Amino acid sequence: MTGSLPEPVLLVGPVTIDEIAGERRLGGVVSYAASVVSAFGLRARILTIASPDTDLSPLAAHDLHVVEDSATLTFSFNQTSEGRQLTALARPSRALTAEDLPSAWRSPHTFILGTLIEDDIDLESFAPLVRSASRTGIATQGLQRHATPVVTRGPLQNLSSLLPLCTPATSLFRSEREASYWTPDQLAAVVNTGVRIVTTHGQRGAEVQLRDEHLQIPPVVFESEIDSTGAGDIFASAFILALDEGDAAAGRLAAAFSAASVAHRGPGPLPIRAEIERRLAAAAIVGDDVHSGAPN
Repeated sequence: MTGSLPEPVLLVGPVTIDEIAGERRLGGVVSYAASVVSAFGLRARILTIASPDTDLSPLAAHDLHVVEDSATLTFSFNQTSEGRQLTALARPSRALTAEDLPSAWRSPHTFILGTLIEDDIDLESFAPLVRSASRTGIATQGLQRHATPVVTRGPLQNLSSLLPLCTPATSLFRSEREASYWTPDQLAAVVNTGVRIVTTHGQRGAEVQLRDEHLQIPPVVFESEIDSTGAGDIFASAFILALDEGDAAAGRLAAAFSAASVAHRGPGPLPIRAEIERRLAAAAIVGDDVHSGAPN
């Protein structure tokens, strides 16, 4: 069943220029989240920061408020023996703050904060909006990434700035690798706020952790993988938008959106939600047939 959400959906975070295998394309959490918002049949309000010459046409279906800066956050992606390595080639000169928001945008129903790298968003300034929103999703990766300019992951930084945004209506998203750097004390401090922690495990699905509950989200596979860039951001955005239907249903739909996203490069248009649900239902039927030993 396809649900509906009241608008607006507010997305806050830097866009990026991603240099991958000789190709330059728009990226960042807000870019991938915007594609999910469109697939849900909704329109987003996007606060971002970029240089005036940045091509933001892929976001033209949404309302944009761009803080102009001398630089757009730019990453190069290189494959190494230890996996994909990011290097920050350029960074904006300042963080996004709640003061940058147009006054008409300060009462969102659904709010997604897309941190990408240390000090790119003044999180504490957005605490009042988080506490008034019906639901908030926060990508925590920016609190664990440091650019020297090679981007490295490490322990969760500035927990004191994150905690004011942690409410029972908040969901934090992190990868399995990022989760490995959290200390038990940090995890306990966050969980005790009543926040939801969602950890993605790649091809092994995801895990939802609440104060008194753990939920496993099984993986979904539709097609062979072409590019997994942004798949975690797709998962987080779809999860938040579907959360009214419960954690299990939201997780399953999010996994399906993530599976669909890896079939093409970049934050391009995704199949609409109804198509994703059709594929998910078909995959479930095939899975049941295989499990029961029926021919397929």
